[in-house]
Amino acid sequence: MTEIVLAALDDVPWERLESALGHSGAEMRLALLHLAGRGGAATEEDCHPLYDCLALGTGRVPSASTAALPFLVALAGDPDIGVRTELVRLTVYLSETVTAAEPDRVDPGWHETWRSQYPRFRALLADPCPGIRREALLLTAEPGVLLERWITEKDPAVRLPLLLRLGATAAGCADAEVVDRVRAAAAEVLRAGAPVMRVAAVHAWAAFAPRVPVRELDLLVEILSDPSVRHRFEEIWYEPDVDDAFSRADVVSRTARLLECAPDTALSFVVRLVGAARRTGDAPLCR
Repeated sequence: MTEIVLAALDDVPWERLESALGHSGAEMRLALLHLAGRGGAATEEDCHPLYDCLALGTGRVPSASTAALPFLVALAGDPDIGVRTELVRLTVYLSETVTAAEPDRVDPGWHETWRSQYPRFRALLADPCPGIRREALLLTAEPGVLLERWITEKDPAVRLPLLLRLGATAAGCADAEVVDRVRAAAAEVLRAGAPVMRVAAVHAWAAFAPRVPVRELDLLVEILSDPSVRHRFEEIWYEPDVDDAFSRADVVSRTARLLECAPDTALSFVVRLVGAARRTGDAPLCR
């Protein structure tokens, strides 16, 4: 695939494209060429020229960034490239920049080019590498696409963030049938899933039904205070764009924030966790 990307780079009129921060479009071509040329030896440092050309902190997506998008996604899907995770993240950052930017600061051709990459996004969601699949979850906000992955995904360290992503996308979805399917997925995990996944199901469901954590307080306290479960969070509680897994302490803090809509329940949550920690001698939980 790298050879195809290298050949296609020469078909783009880079010198006529607008870039950011005074960079020329031709510099974007060189940055992509350098990265592709490094292949499996590429490191994050090799991405720096690309970062400079994309200039994400400016809140602009000029035409050179639009032209670079298909090459970024193609390289991210190439198993012979050494920084694939970083390239997926970079693609996500571009998308987030577009979402946050004023419309007149986004190249008019961006949206059509982004839509043209949907088949490649789906391929990344099914990539053999779990880390790539996890990062690619942020490349789509379509619950239907994510529900397809939910049926086939087996790796718990991808399945958990996928469930969280489903909850987040359902929160903004107007399709009642799709929301019902996400609710059903969360309910099934809550009923029969492994302990850490059951906590994740509460978090996912809470994204579009904020009272669910209040209803499931007993379950949350039971699992989060169980010393035998403590280290399992660090095995599978990953989120896209975060390098390390979440510890139980991280999840306790996030769960407490879910209960801010019910102050009395939030207080009960903390008091009950402290009580359980004292009974089992779980000093980290008590802290």
